[in-house]
Amino acid sequence: MTLFDRPIRGGHLDPVIIANDDNYPVPIATPEGIPISVSTPEGSPISTDVRFIDQNGDPYGIKQIDGKPRISSMDYLYDIAEGHIPGHESFSKFGFTPTMTTAISDIWSAAGVYVLPVAEQQMEVVSSNNVDDIGTSIFSGTSDGGSTTSLIDTTKNFTAGTPVAVGDCVILEKAGASPEYGFVTAIAVTELTVASGFSQGGSGSGRTYNVVDYSATAGIHAVELNYLDGDYVEKREIIVINGTTEVATGNTDIFRVQNIHAVATGSNGRNTGNVDIRNLANTPVYARITALYNLSRSSIFTVPAGKTLYVTSLTLSFGYAANQTHYA
Repeated sequence: MTLFDRPIRGGHLDPVIIANDDNYPVPIATPEGIPISVSTPEGSPISTDVRFIDQNGDPYGIKQIDGKPRISSMDYLYDIAEGHIPGHESFSKFGFTPTMTTAISDIWSAAGVYVLPVAEQQMEVVSSNNVDDIGTSIFSGTSDGGSTTSLIDTTKNFTAGTPVAVGDCVILEKAGASPEYGFVTAIAVTELTVASGFSQGGSGSGRTYNVVDYSATAGIHAVELNYLDGDYVEKREIIVINGTTEVATGNTDIFRVQNIHAVATGSNGRNTGNVDIRNLANTPVYARITALYNLSRSSIFTVPAGKTLYVTSLTLSFGYAANQTHYA
């Protein structure tokens, strides 16, 4: 092997040519921290093997996404929002309090000082409206077939009785390990098509289900609860509500309520009354969907286990009517 070397000057290695006895280039590597420049006579092929080396002299790779080096030329937060950074996700949270007086209040829709649950528990969901905010389940059971865009139950006739119609909501495993929902786009005797798929990308096969009638009432029909259990593990449940009649959650391990939001409504497209999730004793309330808003607006949030929350921005504001005493 022929080696033409140059001394290190100013932290850099002068240009070198490394070739074997047949004048073909050979793979090269450098000690940690020393940049290298390799050149060959004009027209000659070149092959290099340049590696990053750690403090122990062991080579290591560069993190990649879809086979490309993870190098960002855009704002880091934009990259997260685009889903380009594995293990990261964008997050936003907003709260609102309808009354702000001399009394202390946390920023959430029910107003007043928020009371955290002291232990895992079952809760109940209820609306202040008993006309519009009622979900009507017209079929239920366990499917024996289906796909990511369909549900089959050969024991049912979905065209009989109160028939399923386009726009009805199919809820899968509402209190199970992976609840999800979708909207009917076509109906056969034993099969329902959900062309846009179910909300978590799951299959309609072998799942417990409820079909909620879109046309039965005009208000909110079902809500999804996002919560943490006593180990701060993220979980979900879907609850079909029944107006002013309390509906207990299927799960009994609710420790922190993160939010609730509508997943199915009637023709109004939103809730008519206030929808609360609360203790089985009717108080305290842990989250509220204010009438007409479809989701809880609460600044109360608990960071789940295994995650770190980075707050990069915060905005506060308040409003009041003219000539009205106001507090902030």
